[in-house]
Amino acid sequence: MKANIIDEEHISKVGGIFEQEAKAKQAIQSLMTEGDFRQEEVNLVPPGDKSFDEKIETDDLAVKRTLLNSHIILGLIAVLVGLGVAALLVSYGPAFTQSSPMMTFIALGILSLFLGMMLAGFISLRPDEDRLVNKVRKATLNHRWVVVVQAKDKQHAEQARNILKRSTGSLAETF
Repeated sequence: MKANIIDEEHISKVGGIFEQEAKAKQAIQSLMTEGDFRQEEVNLVPPGDKSFDEKIETDDLAVKRTLLNSHIILGLIAVLVGLGVAALLVSYGPAFTQSSPMMTFIALGILSLFLGMMLAGFISLRPDEDRLVNKVRKATLNHRWVVVVQAKDKQHAEQARNILKRSTGSLAETF
């Protein structure tokens, strides 16, 4: 069984900001012909679009799976590490951990679980997407067109970046 913490098909996103609709559509055409991007991987966000977030994050189910997987996997790993540390402390640690092994296991198990869950929450929040979302929001409010590309991997994102860079001076992307 293969378990992924991040269960999204398109991990990276690249956005190009355009002054005119024609240039944005021309960039989309270039992405599909030169970059072999599929239609569902490229979205056009018009000025004033109130639902631009749906064009940036197209797979809500994958985000839910990422939330669930990251919390389960990282929570379990953290608990196992915490219990391992507790076992070492009970065996070789200071006198207070050796005199109360049950409390040591409970305390480190719970503490490590919380730390694992916090790390999972941080990964699930995808703070790298904030920059892209904020740039797209600002661009649409300033009557600009935005092309958002959903990239499968870093190489795919680099290809999208290079194609968009030829058409626009302003890019935004995720990790």
